Amino acid sequence: MKRSRTGPKRRGGGRLLALVQFFAFLTAAFGGLGLYSSHLSRPLDQPTATANGTVVSTHESTWFPKRAGSASVRYAVGGADYLIKTRRDPGEHFLRIGDVVPVEYAVAAPAAARGVWAADAARSDATVCFWIAGVCAGLGLVSFGGWWRSSGRRGG
Repeated sequence: MKRSRTGPKRRGGGRLLALVQFFAFLTAAFGGLGLYSSHLSRPLDQPTATANGTVVSTHESTWFPKRAGSASVRYAVGGADYLIKTRRDPGEHFLRIGDVVPVEYAVAAPAAARGVWAADAARSDATVCFWIAGVCAGLGLVSFGGWWRSSGRRGG
């Protein structure tokens, strides 16, 4: 007996399609986070130098009170003081007032700077996010194959 294409579908097809959509969402989310992190960690376009800065103030996050927030770092270049804002927990460090932080700045424009530890943390975050996005994409393709097979859409 030949199965009709307009007949009842097999059970589980809707759940598999939801699983495909879930993995597609995770792939897009972690891929976006990876792109953002790689943007933050890319080298500056100009020649750079490093100076030591000092944390002068910290700002707590109202949403995430533990280990979140930002820190203001003051550093001096050529007798002028500059101030940058960076994450309070760049990688393996947790910044407190008075801590000494390495700051990378553009030689031609010392105000264009970033914390060295924050750039290093963003680089490792990008790697992890791209790996997770790749795994989710692979699981999504496997789920899509299962949905395609169970829905009767394959040829033959």
